Amino acid sequence: MKSIGREEFDAMVRGAEVLLTDRDGPKVYRTPDGEIVKLLRIKRLISSNLLLPHAERFARNSAKLAAAGIACPEIRMIARVPHLKRQLVVYRELPGTSLRNALGDAAAERSASLIHATGAFIASLHERGVYFRSIHFGNILVTPDGPQFALIDFLDMRMMGGPLSLQRRIRNGKPIFRYREDRQSLLDHWRDFCDGYGGSATGFPQTGRLLDEWRRMAE
Repeated sequence: MKSIGREEFDAMVRGAEVLLTDRDGPKVYRTPDGEIVKLLRIKRLISSNLLLPHAERFARNSAKLAAAGIACPEIRMIARVPHLKRQLVVYRELPGTSLRNALGDAAAERSASLIHATGAFIASLHERGVYFRSIHFGNILVTPDGPQFALIDFLDMRMMGGPLSLQRRIRNGKPIFRYREDRQSLLDHWRDFCDGYGGSATGFPQTGRLLDEWRRMAE
């Protein structure tokens, strides 16, 4: 993986809009030509990042999702940024808005339809073996054209090689129900969500138990 210096990085983000910050400063930029520059912080000196750098894992996850037919950003570049003690990934911004924002702006009928489709989408991820441990409505993008959904910010993801077990599906509910506004959107249209999930997880025999467990989490 290449390294880029201070001058090259400054040129890369010159005129860019800062989309997200953390305690160390800007984290995500949108450049004037529509690319996203995402900085990845190395949280520990001894970590899995030494074996597989986070930027490389992000790029590999993108390739795995695309191979599974799941829409996601295509990575254009990864690099180390030594003077910031970060790594970066660069990709073309996908059109659309987060599911959280889409639900916040939608009328009740549209919200019900979106929640039904969300249930079906999450079931399709589980059936394809996608275990996305940070999945929430901010990381699901509603796109203006098909397919309806895309995934973003998927560093914390694994492809399991087969449909997820009941326990992994139950655990995957924790990030889904973490945020109050996401949880309320689901509870407002719970039957639509259940119908969407059950309709796509037709080969999974424990859907009823899973949804009961998730309902307890949501409440």
